[in-house]
Amino acid sequence: MKGKKQTLSTAESLTGGKIASALVANPGSSEYYSGSIVAYNATLKEDLLGVSRDIIEKNSTVSEQVAKQMATGVMERLQTDYAVAVTGNAGPTADHNDKDPGLVYIAVASKNTVEVQEFNFGQPREKVINRTVTKAFELLQKKILEN
Repeated sequence: MKGKKQTLSTAESLTGGKIASALVANPGSSEYYSGSIVAYNATLKEDLLGVSRDIIEKNSTVSEQVAKQMATGVMERLQTDYAVAVTGNAGPTADHNDKDPGLVYIAVASKNTVEVQEFNFGQPREKVINRTVTKAFELLQKKILEN
């Protein structure tokens, strides 16, 4: 991304900023990483990322549709070339929408496309969060290499 002068933003829910933290741990990341919005609850997803209340009510915050809107929302707000967004239920119990622990949606957006993938990383909570971070980077790398 540095060589192409491209930029990245992130929108995180279940990972609580771990993706952002991993990015800024690298020297020179300010050349491509613009920032993150950590929106752990539905209200912040709506207010800060522009996720539709109707989408949340129809699909829950743990859904493909919400992940997609989180990615496009952060990319638009921070004006970046790419965005990664994650939402899910890290557990240990089913959430208020009865989504199983370990269920995660990861969205990767570029100027032309948004791709969302569903995963179930099982348990325990820490494993779900760490696997989400790792998989988000894998999907981002794939998207960058495609473009």
